[in-house]
Amino acid sequence: MEKRKSFTKTHYKATIKRLIYENGSLSRTEIQKKLGIRPASITQLTKELIKEKILIEKGFGNNKKGKKQRLLTLNPIGGSVIGIEFDPQSIHGLMINLENKIISEKNYTFLEGTGSNQIIDLLKKTIHQLIHHNSIHLPPLLGIGIADPGLVDRERGISLFCSQIADWREVPLRQILEKEFQIPIFIEGNTNCKLLAESLFGAGRDFQNQIYVDLSYGIGASLMTHGSFYYGAQGLAGELGHVQYDKSGPICSCGNHGCLEMFVSSSAVIRSIKNALQHGVISSYLDQIRENKDDLSIPSFIRAANENDKFCINLVEEMGRTLGEVIANVVNFLNPEAIIIGGELAELGDLILNPLKGTVRRQSLELATRNLSFKVAEIKDRPAARGAASLVLNQIFKENQIF
Repeated sequence: MEKRKSFTKTHYKATIKRLIYENGSLSRTEIQKKLGIRPASITQLTKELIKEKILIEKGFGNNKKGKKQRLLTLNPIGGSVIGIEFDPQSIHGLMINLENKIISEKNYTFLEGTGSNQIIDLLKKTIHQLIHHNSIHLPPLLGIGIADPGLVDRERGISLFCSQIADWREVPLRQILEKEFQIPIFIEGNTNCKLLAESLFGAGRDFQNQIYVDLSYGIGASLMTHGSFYYGAQGLAGELGHVQYDKSGPICSCGNHGCLEMFVSSSAVIRSIKNALQHGVISSYLDQIRENKDDLSIPSFIRAANENDKFCINLVEEMGRTLGEVIANVVNFLNPEAIIIGGELAELGDLILNPLKGTVRRQSLELATRNLSFKVAEIKDRPAARGAASLVLNQIFKENQIF
C-alpha cells in the first residue's frame, strides 16, 4: 500500500512539473482543476516541490473574482538543457533554463560538402562552448537534444541517412555524444522537433491531432495524433515531399519523377526564377535580379511577393494550390484538427496559406474541413533547437528522472 502511495505521489509531482513547464506558470487552483484531485493534496504536493527547490512562487494570477492567487513556476536554477539543430551548412545551439529562457547561444556556418567527421567535431565544439559559457552561474545540465536533418533511429540513437550530407550514413550520434559529455542525449528528426516546439509553445498548443508542413529546401512533414508523434513502421512517416504530384515532372533527388518538393520548396522557387529569367519573363523583381544576380534569394523573393510583384504572386499562388491538392488527400486520410505551415517559405504568410486553404476546402470532404484550422508557425527563432531542448524535458517529466 505504501509503495502504491509513493508511486501516486511521484506520478502527480511529475505531472505538476510538466503542466507548469507547458503553461509557463499556474496557480494551485488551476493545477487542481487540471488534475482533478483534492485541493489539500495539491497544497501538500506543491509545498514539497517548493521545499525541494523545483518550484517557486512568482507573481499573481489574473483571476477577476476573489483573492489574487499566487502563481507557481519552475525554479530556473533547477536545471538547464541544450538543444541543437544542424544542416549541411550550419549548426545552431542554445541552452535554456526551466523557464524556457535562453541562457546561451552558439552558431557555426561552414561550406556545403563538409564531411561527417568535421560536422561531428563542430557539434562537440558547439556543445562545449554552450556548457562553458559563464559556467560558474549555470544551472546543472540535465541533457542534450539533437534535431537531426535526416532519417533517425531514435531508439538506438543513430542518425541513419541525410541526403544533403554526402558521407552521413549510420552515424551513432547518441553514443558519440554520450561518451563525450557523460549526459543523456536525445535524437529526433528536425521537423518533429519543430512540431514539438509549436505544440508546446506556438501555433499547435491547442491541438492534439495536427500536421506540421516544413517548407524549406525540400518538404518535410510531422504528424501528431492524440498528442504523440506518428512515426510509421520504419520511422519514415512524414516524407510528404516525395509524394508524386506529376509523373511526367522533373526527376527528384530520390530518383523518382515529379515529387511534390520539385514544385513546392525553396529549391523549386530558385529553379522557377532562373527559368523565368532564361525565358525573358518581365517583372520588377526579375529586372532587379538581371541588374544584380546577388539579389536572387528566398528572402528577396518573399519581400517582392509581399510588395505584390506579379511574377512572385503568381508563383506563390501556384505553389499554394499545388500543395493544397496534396494536403487535401492527407486531410481526407488522416482527419487532423490543424495544418501548420512552417519553414523558410512560411514567411509568405497568407499569400501561400490562402490558396492552400481554398484548395483543401474544395477538394477534401466537407466534414473533414468543417473545423480544420490552418496556421502559420509562430516560433521563428530556431524552432528545431527549441524543440530538441524540449525533447529532454519531455523525457524527464515523463519518467520523473534527474530531478
